[in-house]
Amino acid sequence: MTFSHLSGIDAAVWPDVVEVPQVPFSRQAVRQAEGELARACREAGINVDPEVDAPLSLVVHHDAVFARMAARGWLGFVEGFLAGEWDCPDVESVLAALMDVDFSPGGSRLRKPPAPRSPLPRHAGGDLPWDVVSLYSPMSVPAELSGMYASGVATTVREEIDNVAPNAGKNGVPSKVFVDVTTVQAPVGVERADLAAAQARSVESLLDLAWVTRGSDVLDIPSTTPMVALLASERGAIVDCLCMDEQVAHDMADAVGERATVEWCADVIPSRNQWRGRYEAIVSAARLEVLGPAGRKEFAAMLDRLLGPAGRAAVQTLCTKRALARCELAALEPLLRYVWPAFDPVSVDSLRRTFDGSTGVRIVAEKHFGSHLELTTRLQAQLFAAHERKAAAAGIDVVTRRLWRYCFALIAVLAQREAFDVVQLGIARKPRAVTRR
Repeated sequence: MTFSHLSGIDAAVWPDVVEVPQVPFSRQAVRQAEGELARACREAGINVDPEVDAPLSLVVHHDAVFARMAARGWLGFVEGFLAGEWDCPDVESVLAALMDVDFSPGGSRLRKPPAPRSPLPRHAGGDLPWDVVSLYSPMSVPAELSGMYASGVATTVREEIDNVAPNAGKNGVPSKVFVDVTTVQAPVGVERADLAAAQARSVESLLDLAWVTRGSDVLDIPSTTPMVALLASERGAIVDCLCMDEQVAHDMADAVGERATVEWCADVIPSRNQWRGRYEAIVSAARLEVLGPAGRKEFAAMLDRLLGPAGRAAVQTLCTKRALARCELAALEPLLRYVWPAFDPVSVDSLRRTFDGSTGVRIVAEKHFGSHLELTTRLQAQLFAAHERKAAAAGIDVVTRRLWRYCFALIAVLAQREAFDVVQLGIARKPRAVTRR
């Protein structure tokens, strides 16, 4: 079923946005979906009357969104937003209010628990286009990683935890290991102008965790921003950048010039035959959370293979702090459908089982600054909104712009609800087991 208000959307790029789904018992299902949204808005204190000027408002422009909700739940609700069938002045506040009342489109028609989520695919390659990322980057080179603000006070403790390595407590393998855990408190008095310095501080922190100094052989993988190569080269390091997107690799080579060597790997995580060598430092500023379960295991094995005997690796990633609620998982479906099909942030304990439990490396340091994620995402959203006309002039269509509005709002809400954390992991080789004779 097609509608005139969708005629300006490219059907080849956005087929599910252009096509409004047919649903069984359509009239009844559409009425139920409309009632669900009205009830949730009433409970959340969201105004739905276009004649009333309220700070928290949601305006429905076309009732096709209710057919989408009846057919695809949260995903259909967001596809209605992408199609312009509903809008609101403050997407973040509306999403937060709807999640507070556990908004679950289609929930009233469910008579049994929802089916388990299908296994996530392995990330097949590709990265965010730099012409989009540059719209919310505060500096001349694209950067989207979460910033670390100077006003956040850091405290470090050394914690003794159970060793999850095979044969822990046997054959000279210790049953306990020590991890340096740093927590960076929430920043104060931050302005938009502080974002560039905060992102640079995140990269400098990664380089410190990886012990990058003059003459260090450094691998940046997956390479997503020139900041890693540029700041590492300022320390006198020799840098190889390995990108997971061919176009990003071309743009990266132009940005870093002769300061680093840039290559592209179609398989995202290179095999032994595709990439050889040993590095004193390996840095990953982003993307571990989008590789999926299989990709995480391949990434850990790759670190084990490429990290030198005394080398250090540093990885920044998005982690979960708790199990996500049903509505939070449903709200993430559009991100999996349209941005990262293998998006799967997990807890630090899960990452520890992946690295410590099945490879020759282990996590020796953690730096947590999840309280900075919410602020970073909001500042990026502000920059993106300020460049709305520039984006349109550059040929970035309205659906893409709306999708990024939604993603910024969603990540900020989940960070505010303490579902997500940003963690930098310091990784080193395990010491050899000491056996007594």
